Amino acid sequence: MNIRKNSGTTTAEAFRTAVPPADAPSEKVARAVWNLVELRLMDVGGQHPRTIEDVAGSVLKRVRPAERTEVEVVAMQALTVAVDTAVRAGREKRTLFVNDVFTALATRWSPIFRNTPGRSLWRGEKKENTLIDARREMLQAGVDLARLWNAVRDPRRQPAQGKRDSSETTIHCR
Repeated sequence: MNIRKNSGTTTAEAFRTAVPPADAPSEKVARAVWNLVELRLMDVGGQHPRTIEDVAGSVLKRVRPAERTEVEVVAMQALTVAVDTAVRAGREKRTLFVNDVFTALATRWSPIFRNTPGRSLWRGEKKENTLIDARREMLQAGVDLARLWNAVRDPRRQPAQGKRDSSETTIHCR
């Protein structure tokens, strides 16, 4: 899956009318996780800690100031899901792929993804249009896969020759 496909801006109105997530972490849990990891999330170059603006979807710049907190909470919830997916991969001593993070996020923020047959992206159980529509729904809900993937993947891992971005990373847990 190309994590840049269908990335882009979404409107504030689309965010306001997005379907609420299913089984997303609570605001309390998401804020606790954000407080634990915020200063440890480095940008891809390893130069500076990430801020909520680095993780939140592009809709953060388009909403009214009164709605900003809501977008930030969604970003924290989505990051919590992405971090949980990475930790699970590490515990299971397996490589984390962008598809793993996508599946975890789409299961919560995309009704289309949840309501279509199949669970796996790996075996082609989901149709390409379903994945594109799920990506759009996630963006409208304020969940930006590309930003979240960059936050949880190993910033020291260099993209493969000729690729713009790495779609896998190895998680080491002790």
